[in-house]
Amino acid sequence: MSDWMTIETAPKDGQCLLWVDTDDGGKVMKLERDAKGAWIYDGQETYAAPFYIEPTHWMPLPDAP
Repeated sequence: MSDWMTIETAPKDGQCLLWVDTDDGGKVMKLERDAKGAWIYDGQETYAAPFYIEPTHWMPLPDAP
């Protein structure tokens, strides 16, 4: 069963898993949103040259163990 939803419905706080298409298929990532709403790696320096990550789908985080 797949719980992937389109990125347009992703939570604004970024608390979710994201699917990002890559050259070798795709990757599941946990990203944060910056003040402008762009997706960034957790801890990525905000003063660095922009590296835009454009996920296509999302799903809720799993429950903690």
